[in-house]
Amino acid sequence: LDPDVIHTQSPWLLGMLGSKLAQQQNVPLVTTYHTLYNHYGHYLLVIPKPAVESLLNWWMPEYYNRCDYVIVPSQIAADSLKHYGVSSPVEIIPTGVPLPEPEMVSKKAKRAVREKFNIPSDSPLLLYAGRISQEKNLEIVLYSFAIVAADFPLAYLLIVGSGPYEEACQKIAQ
Repeated sequence: LDPDVIHTQSPWLLGMLGSKLAQQQNVPLVTTYHTLYNHYGHYLLVIPKPAVESLLNWWMPEYYNRCDYVIVPSQIAADSLKHYGVSSPVEIIPTGVPLPEPEMVSKKAKRAVREKFNIPSDSPLLLYAGRISQEKNLEIVLYSFAIVAADFPLAYLLIVGSGPYEEACQKIAQ
């Protein structure tokens, strides 16, 4: 391969492989930390929460301190690594999608979306687009929208996505 740098996206299997390859090739290891793993413990049903926390407290600095540089999308992610004792250099590079200028958005496309979901053209519309999972905390979006809707009864909330928490969110929304 003869790489100049190795970039990993995870501290787990492929991250370990990337780390080993970077060491063998004597090239820098850069990684991206974009998942707050302590919020994902509920997926590990057979492992008790204290065991998950112990694993993270050991593995996070073990892996990320091997890296020459860590890229994170937010200050929250940077603080999470600091909490675990990661001392490698960390750079915040936001991953948000920039919105186009309003005049660049097709009026036809706007109408089509509103027609598809039966949303009047003059109603305020809020949008969530993403994975529907417990760690995304969509409950706060739904409960907050209930407050918004009380003051703005013509407002709509459109949730676009799917995931393992979809059914629970539908129940909350009802």
